[in-house]
Amino acid sequence: MTRRQGRILGAQVALFAAAVGVAVQSSDAGDWRPLELVILLFVLAAGSEVMTIEFRGFRISASFLAIVLAMALLGPAPAAAIGVASMLVDGLVNRAARWQVLTNVWTYTLFPVAGGVMMMALAGDPRSYGSDAIGFAAAVLIVFMVMNALNFVLVVLTRRAPSISIRDVVVHAFLPVLPAEFATGLLTAGVALVYSRIGVAAVGLLAVVIFIFQYLFRAGVQAFERGEELGKRTHELAALQVGLLSTVVQTLSMRDAMTARHSAAVARYAR
Repeated sequence: MTRRQGRILGAQVALFAAAVGVAVQSSDAGDWRPLELVILLFVLAAGSEVMTIEFRGFRISASFLAIVLAMALLGPAPAAAIGVASMLVDGLVNRAARWQVLTNVWTYTLFPVAGGVMMMALAGDPRSYGSDAIGFAAAVLIVFMVMNALNFVLVVLTRRAPSISIRDVVVHAFLPVLPAEFATGLLTAGVALVYSRIGVAAVGLLAVVIFIFQYLFRAGVQAFERGEELGKRTHELAALQVGLLSTVVQTLSMRDAMTARHSAAVARYAR
């Protein structure tokens, strides 16, 4: 292990310990009620890991939606517990390497606790959401977008190849899917708003949100990849046209040097 890797590991352990400490300190028995909500969000989070989408070397699933709702409706500790449990299920199902499971556990402890604390700062105790349902839904959207960015940063820092710059990862992997993420954040906030009206039954809508998320994200990835392929083909066609014109100019130069120089000058000005 290099010195740099040792420092990174030490920072991860320290942040993990701090997140666990915050979760334990801020938790009480009321955070885990109603129990059926905890179980439902866990099932949705773990089940979403089965429908992951590969993009630019990153695995993206809709479990994030269930974890954000856990942050909002339950608190930091249940959200972290659901996140860690879903990652353990994912590790077992996909037979992931031990280091990858540990990285996922660290990540899915840190950002749910951070999001739960942020949610409490914005909207107060989760059990008092009914006093301002619109404000509560707006807070859910803000937390969704901020934690989505934090989750992306954590994944990049722990899995990015040294030869790839963070800027390239942001431009090519994060920004293309940001519109779909925002739309999904709006839907998640909508589920939170409905929950304030009808209770646990509203979380059943999350299954629909997850389906919409997968559809929007997959469509966005496909559109982005088609755009890249079109750009590549356009570049190849342009290169072919330049090569063809160069051949014509060379042929002219063998027959009429003056016409060839004139053609080259016109081509240069046109370019």
